[in-house]
Amino acid sequence: MKNPLRWVKDVISRMFRTKDFENFQMATAISDSMSAAIDNWVALYYNRPAYRRRGEPTLGLPAAIAHEMATTVTLEAQLRVHNAEKMVDMVEEQALNPRAQFIAESLKPLMEHLEAQVEYACAFGGLALRPYVSGGAVAIDFINADNFYPCAYNARGEITSAVFVEKKKIGTDSFIRLERHDMLGNGKYLVTNRAFRSIGQEAQADIGTQIPLTDVPEWADIAPEVPIEGVYEPLFAYFRMPSANIVDVSSPLGVSIYARAESAGLLKEADAQLNRMLWEYEGGQMAIDASVDAFKRDKNGNVVLPAGKERLYRVNELDPMSQSTMGKFSIFAPALRDSAYADGLNRILMRIEDLCCLSRGTLSDANEQMRTATELKINKQRTYAAVTSIQMSLQAAIEKLASGGSQPKTSQILSRCSRLTRSAISWYRSLMVLARMPVRLARSACVHFLSPRSVDNRILIMVISPLC
Repeated sequence: MKNPLRWVKDVISRMFRTKDFENFQMATAISDSMSAAIDNWVALYYNRPAYRRRGEPTLGLPAAIAHEMATTVTLEAQLRVHNAEKMVDMVEEQALNPRAQFIAESLKPLMEHLEAQVEYACAFGGLALRPYVSGGAVAIDFINADNFYPCAYNARGEITSAVFVEKKKIGTDSFIRLERHDMLGNGKYLVTNRAFRSIGQEAQADIGTQIPLTDVPEWADIAPEVPIEGVYEPLFAYFRMPSANIVDVSSPLGVSIYARAESAGLLKEADAQLNRMLWEYEGGQMAIDASVDAFKRDKNGNVVLPAGKERLYRVNELDPMSQSTMGKFSIFAPALRDSAYADGLNRILMRIEDLCCLSRGTLSDANEQMRTATELKINKQRTYAAVTSIQMSLQAAIEKLASGGSQPKTSQILSRCSRLTRSAISWYRSLMVLARMPVRLARSACVHFLSPRSVDNRILIMVISPLC
């Protein structure tokens, strides 16, 4: 598609016909500038930059930058599912309760593909994780930024509605399925699916005409609309790059790890510097300019150069009497300026490392050492801070994915009160006296503290502070 954002917006406006959406604003929460930036990051990652001329080599920096950052983020990553009582590794599934075992089993494929998916997220600014049922088990679908369109988000910048794009090609026809998730409030949730078909060259310019989902065998079992009750959070998670959005400050989407280097023009300049250096080697190759009468000729009158030496000799009309030549031969062997070009490229690479929060030596010459201890400390802190922020964002996305949009109901909270231990009841009574608040409110706070999501001691401060 030449302009995917345009046709997605057009289709979303006519995707829904139900009464619930008559007064709902049907538009994606992504600007044209943000969409263009994502397309540019995708092209850079796949080594198809707009500035590249046919046949020109590149350094492939975007993919290398994303890979290095993803490797660092996931190098020692571990995923743990725990009960309310203690933390348990995924390998110790016999110690988990049934619900925890189910979550651990469902998240196993995530760890198998984690590094590659984090690399895509680093390259494109973010990644959507969407659970679905396949073969009686829960699987996880990874949607890159170029196939994910947020439609609404709350005051905290969390995406609450989005459209997912799935593409298929059968013969010369292209098929597209749009799946929209919407939270309607009061625990109501709606998933809407639409399919479209375009024929031949139409796929390059238009999404095509709407067709029944049953026209595509893989989508035949998907319902056009699926209303769900008791859902209080989106049934998907968005893993966002934590750095500030330099393209559109109002967008809930993240930006690529190399967005700053690209906007500064350094990726383009690094590739240009590489080609200058390669041209220096090519243009500076030694050659011998030779007069045409210095060689034999074949029966057709063509000059015959020494076998295997054709590249060395360049036949010219030399003047044997000229002082600028040595008779019939003139040697061309200029001094190469490769060290100057290499030094310039190395400085560009170091600046790219700084903008992409990579340690010095990741892309640049490792022999270029920090001059002072302060510079070394700042360099390490920059990388550590970036990796830590990305890990925290990834952890939040996985936890949200595991929550499955659930929220404890009042009846469930009250039923847990009957199972409080003696120590918990003692704490509950102390909380009532301390807070001087109704029994029902104090009980809810106590149960929240004892719930599986609240086993951290820091939750104790969060519960007491609003009540004291």
